[in-house]
Amino acid sequence: MPKLSLVCVSKLEPYSERFLSLMSSWCKQRNAEFVLGVDGSDIQIERAYEYSSKVVPVKSLGYLESVLDSVVSECSGDYIFRLDDDEFFSSTLSEWLSKDTFRHSLYHFPRANLWGDERHFIVNDGLYPDVQVRFSTKAQALGRDKIHCISPFGFGQYVQARILHYKFLVKSYEERREIAKTYELVRKGAGLGEFKRYSLPEDVFDNIEVMEK
Repeated sequence: MPKLSLVCVSKLEPYSERFLSLMSSWCKQRNAEFVLGVDGSDIQIERAYEYSSKVVPVKSLGYLESVLDSVVSECSGDYIFRLDDDEFFSSTLSEWLSKDTFRHSLYHFPRANLWGDERHFIVNDGLYPDVQVRFSTKAQALGRDKIHCISPFGFGQYVQARILHYKFLVKSYEERREIAKTYELVRKGAGLGEFKRYSLPEDVFDNIEVMEK
């Protein structure tokens, strides 16, 4: 089976500790490499070694893609999977990653944006399946340098196994609005325009529709 590296870039905010612990444990159980990019202070960089022996200090421009290639370049795996620090694998996706022989070079997955509790996810337009290109060979994990940009290699093979996104459970409306405002400064529309539904769905939809997962 090809060697797998799991990549996460984090500021090590308090909410992230749960997910970084889950990622660390998952990698240890499967003999996978966990590469943790830390966009923060020296203290946060030091703390990051609690979760990973491979910590990459970075300084972003306010968005993930500005440092992603730097972190991916430090991976030694044949294949790279990236999770945000408020995400984790569904049981189906975890099982697929543990068993699949990875016949393709690039894969995309549905992401479920949890809402209200951990049993329900949003199904409003654009928020499900919220397709994410997250797993590929190392070469095809590179090349994203603009905010919200898609992979330059396309979407690849679709796998019906969900990434679970806890953003709306662990970040308040005010925190999410500040993130959206930061993105808006990077590029007009990237936070409060066409991408607003991904940070502030309650401001976009009259009703948040959910489905039980």
